[in-house]
Amino acid sequence: MAVQEQRYTLFGFSKELDWRPLHFVDSIPAHRICNACGLVHRVTVFLPCRHVLCNSCYAQCLSDKVHGCPIDGDPFLEEDAQRGEFPLDSLLKRKVKCWNEDKGCEMIMAASELHQHFHEDCGHHSTRCPKCSACILISNVRAHRSSDCSADAQLDTAGTLKPDNDSSQEAVLASLEAILEKRVAEVRSGLDQLAREIIQCDKFTELTHTVNDLREVVIKSSEEQICAANEAGIDVAREVKEDLAWQGDRLNEISLRVTTLSEKVEEVLREATKKPLEQSQKKKDELCYDGTADGSSPKKVSETVSVFEGTMGKASEHARETISQMPSSNTDSSSVSKTTEVPTGVNPAILTRDYLPWFSTLNVKHYEFHVKGIKLLKERAMSNGYAGSYRGTTYLGGYCISLGVYLKKSGSSMSVHALVRLNKGVIDSFLQWPFSHRLKLTFIDSSKSTHHTFCVATIGNLYDKRFDRPTNTANDGVCSAAGCRIEGLEQQGYLRSDEFCVKCELLVSNAN
Repeated sequence: MAVQEQRYTLFGFSKELDWRPLHFVDSIPAHRICNACGLVHRVTVFLPCRHVLCNSCYAQCLSDKVHGCPIDGDPFLEEDAQRGEFPLDSLLKRKVKCWNEDKGCEMIMAASELHQHFHEDCGHHSTRCPKCSACILISNVRAHRSSDCSADAQLDTAGTLKPDNDSSQEAVLASLEAILEKRVAEVRSGLDQLAREIIQCDKFTELTHTVNDLREVVIKSSEEQICAANEAGIDVAREVKEDLAWQGDRLNEISLRVTTLSEKVEEVLREATKKPLEQSQKKKDELCYDGTADGSSPKKVSETVSVFEGTMGKASEHARETISQMPSSNTDSSSVSKTTEVPTGVNPAILTRDYLPWFSTLNVKHYEFHVKGIKLLKERAMSNGYAGSYRGTTYLGGYCISLGVYLKKSGSSMSVHALVRLNKGVIDSFLQWPFSHRLKLTFIDSSKSTHHTFCVATIGNLYDKRFDRPTNTANDGVCSAAGCRIEGLEQQGYLRSDEFCVKCELLVSNAN
């Protein structure tokens, strides 16, 4: 009976051992045996109800819409089932008895050696006698047939005597006691393992709750930071708008003062030259009638007065020009108003107040910015094949432009390209669209006063919507085709403190 309790049928391990009962010297752990079919499979599945199924029985449970344990019917989710594997090396090291144990073979060996022993070394193979149908050893066939089927007729009775009743009962009791001890040990082992698994599950549940709490805290903190940043951005935008409005009012006030001053100066000059001219004309008339002594005197006086009048006229004109050129902002606003068309229905006073500060950006052609975090940007490019980052937004030639760099992986090397995006600007209605200018980007090494131009590209395409006037906040970004190897820039020392210093220059096209 003890022998039967330690006999197991394997499958999924090897073709030599599968589907043949093996008598193990030591019991197989309970969590390796399928509770449904009793077989030992290499792959087992642990259900939430603590039952163990082999891979075949578990697949039958998944065929139904509602997955349920075949032992107690408890439903379960597929993701809650845990798979376990019986290592082949561990199984092959376990001690087993020969398949011919009931024929008298007493060999005990590792499971990996059983196949070779049974087929090559074991001398207890048996057969049925064709004459008497008795089970005899192959090695005793000759003696059995020579004795007319009387020698070694049955292996189970040869060489043994039947014990008396008392000894049989004692043997049965001893066997039962041994079986009970083994079963108790197995139950204790299973309970200990179950307790350990319950503790692990409790720890895992506690860890899950902790992670969820931490995640909620991080999300809440991120939302608070985003709200604070948005509020700060709104406040800064409001202050900038108010400051620009104040500057516009100041410019209007200065323009009015300059106009008034010019009119007053003209009036003063007119009054200042009027009286000398009248006196000179009077003297001229008197001399014309009182020139009897010297006939050439009236002519000389007339020439002198004419020269005086010309000098005074030039001085007056020079004064007007000097006064009109005093405030450069007034001249710029006049030239802008002459070259741009005022939108229909827009009050010129409102136009001057709201747009005048931004017209100064028409003459801005240069912008310098820093691209930080190059190491992290390179890691993203090595992982994804590309990575881009905007690091500056400015007005160039009146256009609101965001600038950055774009890293592209090509084999084992990596190249740097210009990244440009057109944003919605204040004076877009006064600019030429689509955008068709050229941008020149230059790396700068301030420590050595050196530079490296890496991209001069025509940014603009009449058939590309990304260069039309932005209708939303911004258009999609554009990456230039031209670029340079980032390894060369690093070797030349343009990468310092994990950042690049880049200068962008707007090259106005000939069409403009």
